[in-house]
Amino acid sequence: MVMLPVSLAVAVCVLATLAEMVHQRRVQRVSGLVFGPHRGLSVAARLAPVLRVVSLTAVTWGLTVLILLPPKAHGLVELPKEQRQNLIIALDVSPSMRAVDAGQKHDISRMRRAAEAIESIFSRSTMEGMTVSVVAFYTKAKPVVVQSTDMEVIRHVTNDLPLHYMFDSGKTNILAGIETSAQLAKNWPLNSTTLLVITDGDTVPSTELPLFPPSIKDLLLIGVGDPNNGTRVNSELTRQNVDALRQVAMRYQGNYHNANEQNLPTTLLNDLAISSRRSKRSQFSMKDWALLCVGAGSLMSAAVPLGLALFGTRWRPGTTDVARTAVKRTSERYSLKNVAS
Repeated sequence: MVMLPVSLAVAVCVLATLAEMVHQRRVQRVSGLVFGPHRGLSVAARLAPVLRVVSLTAVTWGLTVLILLPPKAHGLVELPKEQRQNLIIALDVSPSMRAVDAGQKHDISRMRRAAEAIESIFSRSTMEGMTVSVVAFYTKAKPVVVQSTDMEVIRHVTNDLPLHYMFDSGKTNILAGIETSAQLAKNWPLNSTTLLVITDGDTVPSTELPLFPPSIKDLLLIGVGDPNNGTRVNSELTRQNVDALRQVAMRYQGNYHNANEQNLPTTLLNDLAISSRRSKRSQFSMKDWALLCVGAGSLMSAAVPLGLALFGTRWRPGTTDVARTAVKRTSERYSLKNVAS
């Protein structure tokens, strides 16, 4: 795979060099007509053979690599299970999430604000090779989506879908959502999962927290809802319990962020596993180098004739300034003689 493009590129380089040598001899025979009496080559004329050889070599190597590389459909390649990254979204779907006290102007529902926070994470993360699961919790917890790669499905589920009808009425049990998420990721590879919990935290039990399996690497707890002023929902006052949510995150050695008005900071997002594949995407692959060689070589090959036409020679055949001056003086003297006579 590697040797064939290099061998063809070397062969083209040798043949192009020999052809340029033959061409140079032919140009030398008529150099007096092209470059003037001094027969001096311009800088563009000296560089043209080198640029032609380099461009042909680069294009040959690049095209050969592109032909030999197996076709790849980006976004459709399924990675092995041990290389996948997983994101579990434990979403609070209790009726209190429909309270309208979120956003910078406190004019949207908490559920809508949660959907905006999730979309902000998706837009700034590398989702290639990642599966997303959604666990809805209220009085209990149920998996809604398991290891999906379709982001539109996730957006539909998290965008104000009335999932609270799946549960009996009662107090919100955030620990049920965490426990169900832990059970879901129990058999997944080591350190392959990030747990994202989104809730208003109006009721947080003080019981013992569920244990995480080795597959869960990070926990991010996002709170929505006004933490200062309560809002009445079904005759009950509800507000975001910042202290309780921060305590839960600290006990899991995770992070807490109040997203009621501001999205997740990029510095915090970069520490999560969901953005760890970004550095791999930024590296140049063999295909990228091949495309660069083909593009640069083609551009160089097309620019050589234009450069030769503009800067190939400084010789301008025809009457020179000295000759024109001499003719002008002769005509002036001839005119003076005619006047005197």
